Amino acid sequence: MKHTPMSPARRQKAAAAAGAAVLAGAGLLALHPSISAAAQPQVNSNALYVSPSGSDSAAGTEAAPTTLTSAITRITAGGTIYMRGGTYNYSSTVSIAQGNNGSSGALKELSAYPGESPVLNFSAMPEADSNRGLALNGDYWHLYGLTVQRAGDNGIFVGGSNNVIERTVTAFNHDSGLQISRTASTTPQSDWPSNNLVLSSESHDNSDSGGENADGFAAKLTAGPGNVFRYDVSHNNIDDGWDLYTKTDTGPIGVVTIENSLSYDNGTLSDGTVNAAGDRNGFKLGGEDIKVDHVVRNNIAYNNGHHGFTYNSNPGSMTISGNVSIDNKERNFSFDEGTSVFRSNTSCRSGSGSNDKTVGDADSSNQFWAGTNGSRCSSYSGALGWSYGSDGVLNVTFGGTHVTGGSTGGSTGGTTPPTTPPTTPPTTPPTTPPTTPPTGGQLFTDDFEDGNANGWTTTGGSWAVRSSGSHVLTQSTVASTGVALAGSSWSAQSVQAAVTPTLFQGSGEYVAVLARVQDASNYYALVLRDANKAEIRRVSGGTSKVLGSVSFTVGTGVPYTLRLSAQGSSLTGYVNGQSVVSASDSTFGSGRIGLSTFDATADFDNVAVTSS
Repeated sequence: MKHTPMSPARRQKAAAAAGAAVLAGAGLLALHPSISAAAQPQVNSNALYVSPSGSDSAAGTEAAPTTLTSAITRITAGGTIYMRGGTYNYSSTVSIAQGNNGSSGALKELSAYPGESPVLNFSAMPEADSNRGLALNGDYWHLYGLTVQRAGDNGIFVGGSNNVIERTVTAFNHDSGLQISRTASTTPQSDWPSNNLVLSSESHDNSDSGGENADGFAAKLTAGPGNVFRYDVSHNNIDDGWDLYTKTDTGPIGVVTIENSLSYDNGTLSDGTVNAAGDRNGFKLGGEDIKVDHVVRNNIAYNNGHHGFTYNSNPGSMTISGNVSIDNKERNFSFDEGTSVFRSNTSCRSGSGSNDKTVGDADSSNQFWAGTNGSRCSSYSGALGWSYGSDGVLNVTFGGTHVTGGSTGGSTGGTTPPTTPPTTPPTTPPTTPPTTPPTGGQLFTDDFEDGNANGWTTTGGSWAVRSSGSHVLTQSTVASTGVALAGSSWSAQSVQAAVTPTLFQGSGEYVAVLARVQDASNYYALVLRDANKAEIRRVSGGTSKVLGSVSFTVGTGVPYTLRLSAQGSSLTGYVNGQSVVSASDSTFGSGRIGLSTFDATADFDNVAVTSS
């Protein structure tokens, strides 16, 4: 897959990713939504409308709304079902059946009407395993802005694949609020639900009578590969915040990625109820000694009733990076076996507590609890608060100071989802930004879908190819400088890559693509800095000089397409297809291409080099 022109399949992957980018001590400080009318997008013209007073036979227009169950069977691919605000009372499961699918380029969408808050209420259901609330068993759907509550089992059950569940709230259900598992015991493993994205969603106060099943979020028992949780919040559930349990009867589940999410006060409901049967962990990552190499990064576990992060008898090689765990009742980090890799994790306590245990590969970038707090713990004092920006990014604060996120486009969070659906639905769960290759003669590509980094040489950091829906090249250590180089020596070149910063830590931290590379100490770079700058730099003899700079908002967990064009002495930097910064320099006339981080970790994908 190296040094070859982009194939039609790769162009299709790039186009899909372009569509995906549309989505792109301690009291709790509750921040509630505030959505301005000016922020509302235009509604989809291919739409059906439902309301609590709708009828099955109605046309489904704004003037004559239909019912949700009727609209689900009638909506076509690319269309949107708009749910008007109010409470919809049900006594049986609302199902999106297997085979009721959208497509990769035209999802079916079930969305709150802009500015309104629909609530699916299943309080008439008794507690029973079959009494789920909303069952999403179709593929290529996008759920947006719904609250699902008081179901007899899961609030939202996901048995389909390639779905996006965004800005939902699942609460007061009698099993896990949102669960990803197979639809039936007869479902073959090849059809287990895969490549679903749960985005900017909240799950709280889910509780079963036995006290040991109702988690906030779960991808367990029979979940396929590529499921991702991003910017989610789980709190005050009777059992765990997240549960990735496996059992010997069904074997390993697929790799799950949990990133940029928050789990707090699990094991205790909001009314103070505790059930001793509950496991009460923040993030429970396995079961029954079955190896699964999950990816858990940039999350916060706070004040959960047992462990913050626990392997729970998963002896696999998990990636545990950039996480913060504070004042959990037992260990903040509990990993008794396995070969997991731990990087840049932080463990803090306001008083005494159990020492962390991390069997595996843990280096000095971690600050684990062994009786004292490390220097980073000073950032995590004061009241916990959280909110969502208008872009869906989760902002977490301690004592009013941002420790994650920091987007300022609006305040939406607390206990009600925002209700501004995207104007255009995504095509696949968004894991990478637009990746349409630059024009000009193709010199080199690598999408890492062969599962390796052959042809790349690295210096500094920890570089590896991993799978999270698609394969990406990950640099997972906060090293002073990490560099990966590839290709031949070209003069006229334009290097592009999809880059997702996953952690910034230190001073002057950045992620970058490199052009005209002589070696790991001599090159041009287009960098995105945590200080909200896009810059073109010349690194000569290891000394960096800024040639051009512009203000540009940068965040972790956010995918960007970076392109650095070097034509003669002209250097031009592009971000997400737009020219943002330029410079002129003739120090390096030709060279290889590369990727880099400085005091940061990141994912890289879809590298493409052209002659112009």
